[in-house]
Formats: sequence, structure tokens, C-alpha cells
Amino acid sequence: MEIKLFSTASNANVLNKNLILVNTIDGIITDYEQNYDNIRLNLHTSDNFNYIYIPSFHKYYFVDNVEMAENGMNYYECSCDLLMSFSDVVKNSIIKLRGNTTVIHNSDTQIDRTPTNIFIVLNRVSDNDSAL
Repeated sequence: MEIKLFSTASNANVLNKNLILVNTIDGIITDYEQNYDNIRLNLHTSDNFNYIYIPSFHKYYFVDNVEMAENGMNYYECSCDLLMSFSDVVKNSIIKLRGNTTVIHNSDTQIDRTPTNIFIVLNRVSDNDSAL
């Protein structure tokens, strides 16, 4: 199974992580939980990485733990990064608000709330969304 190895210094709560591709290798999944959210991989590599992407699952993973094994193989325990794995859904989500008149500027999102108690539906707007 193809596995892309990355290095990242981005925090876990960042939607668009800054990823540096280290290598693309074949690996074996030795254990997994439902929906492949937590997996254990058996890889033969000496590369330095802390993040992976498995194209056949369309999911990104944090490398949580590494255990030495025999014959140059290592076991990598990984947990799914839901923000990156479902970033398109998050980026295209709709925001519903109620409350007092306020303007919120949060990096690439601008929201206006009116003094009424009706819901206002706004699409998330970003001029600098980047795709991997």
C-alpha cells in the first residue's frame, strides 16, 4: 500500500498544515480501528517524518508512537487528522449565527451578525486557500 511520508511543524488544530514530502514508500497495515481512524503500520524506512497520507484511504495521520522491530522494520502508531482528511468539507461548510451586531475577522473568515434573532447563513470565504 502506498504511503506518503511528511514532516510538519504545524499544530494539530491547523486546517491547512504546512507539509514537506519526505518520501513515498510501500507499507503494511498491521492493525486498525473502525474506519481506519487509528492504524498501526509496519514500515521499512530510516526517514525522519511525523505525518503520513494514505491515498487509498484519502486520510492524513499523525505519527503518535514508533516502536523498533526486527530487520530494520518499525511499527508506527498513527491517529487520523480529521481536519486535513476532511478539509474540503470544512472549507465549504456553512456558518449559522444569531446574536448582537458584531463583525468578526478571523484570518480568512468574515462574519456579520445582526441584532435580530434570525439565523444568517454565510459561506466561508477565503482568498488564500491552498490545496495539497
